[in-house]
Amino acid sequence: MGSSLRSSLKEYVPLVVGAWWAVGIGVFAAVIGLLLDIKTDLKVPAWLWIAVLVLGVSVAQFLAFHKVRQERDHFRETTRRSSPQEQAKQGFKTAFHRYQVEWTAERDSQPSGIEEGQQILDGLGARLADLHASVKNEAQPAILDEIAHVLREIKALQQHQLFIDGGRSYREFWERGDAVLKRAESVMPSLQMQDPDAFRRGALEAVGFRGFVTVRELREGRIDDVPREPGVYVVLRERDDPPILLPTSPAGWFKGKNPTVHVSALEAAWVPGAHVLYIGKTSQREGLRARLKDLIDFGAGKPVGHWGGRYLWQIVDSSEFVVAWRASPPGAEPRDEESKLLRSFSDEYGGRLPFANLRR
Repeated sequence: MGSSLRSSLKEYVPLVVGAWWAVGIGVFAAVIGLLLDIKTDLKVPAWLWIAVLVLGVSVAQFLAFHKVRQERDHFRETTRRSSPQEQAKQGFKTAFHRYQVEWTAERDSQPSGIEEGQQILDGLGARLADLHASVKNEAQPAILDEIAHVLREIKALQQHQLFIDGGRSYREFWERGDAVLKRAESVMPSLQMQDPDAFRRGALEAVGFRGFVTVRELREGRIDDVPREPGVYVVLRERDDPPILLPTSPAGWFKGKNPTVHVSALEAAWVPGAHVLYIGKTSQREGLRARLKDLIDFGAGKPVGHWGGRYLWQIVDSSEFVVAWRASPPGAEPRDEESKLLRSFSDEYGGRLPFANLRR
């Protein structure tokens, strides 16, 4: 009961404070009324400024209730019209945001223990298990594996213990919990994917992409097969299993910059079920051949200018990535073609970008 009340309070206070202007008007009127009563001969009846204060707080409370009611009614209307699978997805999405708020509030309060955090993760785990059961017949294996991985992490954190170690085990719990919530959040857009075959080899060939050679083959001489024309290119990992991530990047230090990013950032960027990891373009005079040579040289540790896509090289099997390209027709702008491909990918994968594309 106490935990439930605390959770409600953690949601209630930010919503009321969000209507700051209503509370502010009430407090301002009360202060002015009190000052006039003390400092001047103009006497304002106490009941008047007290009533304004109460009214301001009441308006803030009503607005908080109104927002919650709108979210509730939207959820009811959505689930009423949806299939059981869509209801499960929407239910998880709504519940996840609640658990996310509760987790952040609990973590930032710097509690003396981790029991409340474990209870929040327990609730999230139950919702994830329900989601897994609801979509197991329609979701791709990679997405189901991702959900199963998050569930294993949650179970491990539920068994986490604190030791007298200078706070290390305490910090480890909250850091691992943050990573679990990020990974759980990354599952949601993937569940909205419309076409499981989009942005795979067959679909790309159908729209004019050619090549489909591995990074290793390009390094061994197939780079000469790439045309010297402007165009767009894609990098694929034609596997559905989650990647093994490297703690340190083998890529080049271009202009002295370290290409390594933290593994948690890579995990958050991963798009379960997607084969395309990166979409690029070139308008250079030397064309696709020169640009792709920069790409593979950068991945091999040379300090050349292909900083975009650097996440690629912190995956263990990067030499087996498949590269395909499409030369731009006369008059076409590669930048526009790249933007169109990124928008299409985002539409198919619930607003996500390819793993190694950091901006549109």
